[in-house]
Amino acid sequence: MEGNSWSTALLTNVQYRPQRGPSLGVSYTLSKALRDVEDFQFFAQDELNPGADKGPANNDRRHQMVINFNWALPAGFQIGGLASARSGLPWNVTTGVDSNLDTQTTNDRPDLAVPGGDPRDKATYFANFTRRVGNLPRNYNRGPEYFSLDMRLSKYVTVPRMKAEVFAEAFNLTNFVNLGIPAGSLRSATFGQSTALAMNAAPRRIELGFRVNF
Repeated sequence: MEGNSWSTALLTNVQYRPQRGPSLGVSYTLSKALRDVEDFQFFAQDELNPGADKGPANNDRRHQMVINFNWALPAGFQIGGLASARSGLPWNVTTGVDSNLDTQTTNDRPDLAVPGGDPRDKATYFANFTRRVGNLPRNYNRGPEYFSLDMRLSKYVTVPRMKAEVFAEAFNLTNFVNLGIPAGSLRSATFGQSTALAMNAAPRRIELGFRVNF
């Protein structure tokens, strides 16, 4: 299926690298990605009006920020970290049935019954209709935000002809629960609930290691 995609973005980056003391880097991205089609399995809600499916792309993240730092301390110690924060991904609400009788049961959207209502509440939508499509835009809602903090602490020991390093690494140090997008079908018993972690998200993990360079 043919479609269109629109994307605009502002990318900023600041680096601070002094001769002594901690180095710091901050990057921020403000972006907007719109599409009226998604993937090879995508079907427009109304095949006669595909432009009505123009909305946030499935991977549209409005705000993204990454902060990294590294600090070489006395006695061979070194500490570093990486913090990532992102706004939520869009999620789509569907009626869960073939409302407009075009044989597709996964793409029909309901009406927005309560503007400004709780997006996770079924009462916010109206889906009791047939032979037409709803007025709710595609990917109307936003899922949970994402945050992760990774840290690394190491100690270097220099011996003749080699350099040894002992280190500890913590991924998602704060154990922040990064949930995936909620279930969007109004026929689902878990509608509005995130039943799994976001892609590439994981609970806190700590690793200890030892390395020798020679």
